[in-house]
Amino acid sequence: MSVSRELLEPEFGIYSSWLVEAIRHLPPADRIPAACRGTGRPALLEDLSNLLGLQEADRLLDIGSGLGGPAAWVMQRRRCRVICLDLMELEVGGSMQLFPELSGIVASATALPLSDASVDAAWALGVVEMVPERQQSIGEVSRVLKQGGRFGLYGFFATGADIPFHPAVNRFDRPESVLEMFEHKGLRVIHAAPASTEAVPTEWGTSAASARSAVRRRHAGEHALALAETQLGSFNWLRMTRQIRDWVMVGEKVTR
Repeated sequence: MSVSRELLEPEFGIYSSWLVEAIRHLPPADRIPAACRGTGRPALLEDLSNLLGLQEADRLLDIGSGLGGPAAWVMQRRRCRVICLDLMELEVGGSMQLFPELSGIVASATALPLSDASVDAAWALGVVEMVPERQQSIGEVSRVLKQGGRFGLYGFFATGADIPFHPAVNRFDRPESVLEMFEHKGLRVIHAAPASTEAVPTEWGTSAASARSAVRRRHAGEHALALAETQLGSFNWLRMTRQIRDWVMVGEKVTR
């Protein structure tokens, strides 16, 4: 079973293209926060960068890179060489409009178009819940990592046995199931814990809110906007009612 582009299109295709349009009108300093979307916390990006041991000139694969906010942040802060990879053409194209220094590939996480042992590190932020073939994707990450390379995952997981409903593009596992996949695919778990709860800095939240407000003003009444906001609203309800919880997991590639 593959994630459906048709289901992804309203939120991660059409809506993303509208966000790019809005973000391009923001001051340059506001572009990274607005383009981070669901991973818009610099403390999270800093923690993950430290856990991955990112150094200058490391080759980092950003899986499900979206509009490129986290990739642009880590390129600026750590001077990494970032490869952005996303299933949606409009997101890859949008990320390079906003951040011309980035390079992007349109591809699936289940078949990474990279050579074995070709990247120093990889991360996937807010992606795992949208990939049905999780074990296959984690195996692909392990394949392209160099020996000792690390994979960081930030995602949302079920807090109990049953979820009352799943939004159209999401499926929420228990965290233990994904950690088992890490171990099965040669990634020794070195960190697994609920994400820290630092508040989003005011300036980051303001930048993101400005972009979303501009989209609503310009595209009010359009069907794609209603679908995207319905999907996002369902996700946020599950989060607010503690049906799901965000976790950070890091695995290190080891010799079998």
